[in-house]
Amino acid sequence: MDAIDELIERFEQVERVERETVLDADEERAWEAISDPAELERWLADEVDLEPVEGAPARFEVDGEERPGRVERVVEGRELAFTWSRAPGEESLVELVLAPCVGGTRISVVETRLRTGADAPPLLMSGWDDGLRGLRRLAHLVFA
Repeated sequence: MDAIDELIERFEQVERVERETVLDADEERAWEAISDPAELERWLADEVDLEPVEGAPARFEVDGEERPGRVERVVEGRELAFTWSRAPGEESLVELVLAPCVGGTRISVVETRLRTGADAPPLLMSGWDDGLRGLRRLAHLVFA
């Protein structure tokens, strides 16, 4: 059992959102888009403070809402997993996984709500739909 499995097992899993799309980008560019805070600010959150190192603290601001968290897993060039909390008792695990495919790089996003006692509002699937649309647009940009 790895650290992610242990994290999920500590809590009662109450909800899961899964999305995937293909980015018109190679794996290196896709990794930059999911691991660099400046790139994450272009599609995931308004502000991002994150170092892609396991155990590092993370902070996201989404629509004026602060979401503190922690980096849980890093597989360089392939996977980034972190927790974030909307409020006490509303912690989620977010897993971003890249895989090469015909036409670019496939990204799979899984957000698993971890219940710690308080009833929490449902996860919004549309939030990930909007975020992945922004990431696809970002992948089309050419960087010098």
